[in-house]
Amino acid sequence: GHTEAVRNLAFSPDGKWLASASDDCTVKGKTITEFKSHSAAVNVVQFHPNEYLLASGSSDRCIKLWDLEKFTMVGSLEGDTSAVRCLLFSPDGSCLYSGASDSLRVFGWEPDRCFDVVPVGWGKVSDLAVCNQQLIGVSHQLSSVSSYVVDLKRVKKSGGAVIQGIIQDNKPLTDPAEPKGAALRRNYERPTTTCSSNRLLSLGSLWVQSAANHRGGALSDDSALSQIKKGHDTMCVMLSSRHRNLQTVRSVWAREDVKSALDAAVSMNDLSITVDVLNIVNLQP
Repeated sequence: GHTEAVRNLAFSPDGKWLASASDDCTVKGKTITEFKSHSAAVNVVQFHPNEYLLASGSSDRCIKLWDLEKFTMVGSLEGDTSAVRCLLFSPDGSCLYSGASDSLRVFGWEPDRCFDVVPVGWGKVSDLAVCNQQLIGVSHQLSSVSSYVVDLKRVKKSGGAVIQGIIQDNKPLTDPAEPKGAALRRNYERPTTTCSSNRLLSLGSLWVQSAANHRGGALSDDSALSQIKKGHDTMCVMLSSRHRNLQTVRSVWAREDVKSALDAAVSMNDLSITVDVLNIVNLQP
């Protein structure tokens, strides 16, 4: 394991790889290879949604991109003015969002370039998510949790190498001049239901674990129905919980104000509730 604190973990889309970000510079275990490039603690790792590509963000204010077929670094993205705290690939994998304490940056790679930078004073941003053409960031400070929304329709996600700055109302976006390139490496196979035989891939202060899949025996009708019922029961519990949370937020909104309702939604640790409230707020004149 790591000799210092582990900061972040991430599974690959196919479930075969597990990446770990840590303060240390070595990894113990059954190592496939080792990547060493960051000069400070690695804060976050993120797998590409389709390709065998891993991104890592560090306190050295750099993002490194690693090819998981050739086990080489294929990109080094710089420009953040403070430590990289969180990363998120766009759903189609065409760009990479980077969250630092004072900004959101949109990067491309091969070749390395920055498409856009949006000033956002979100401080200790901890996670990013995309929903309905909106990027949602959540941050924390002591006992407080805050959420921020960036309209992705107004953020440049392709184009030249120069940082464009936040888009203004009187400066509409232009279509990118260059065509979108094809994938440069293999894509993930989607996960099967079982796995065994773990392997570890070391990345210096990162490591990646690979699990070899195997097919189990066929399920009987009774076992299949039992699993379906368990999934149905779990979904009913989740929906009932969400309904109760929505009722609570609605009561707070009616009794107090929208800010109190949003704070209540964030405190529930249910991103779907927060997104619902933010969408309603954005629709208001």
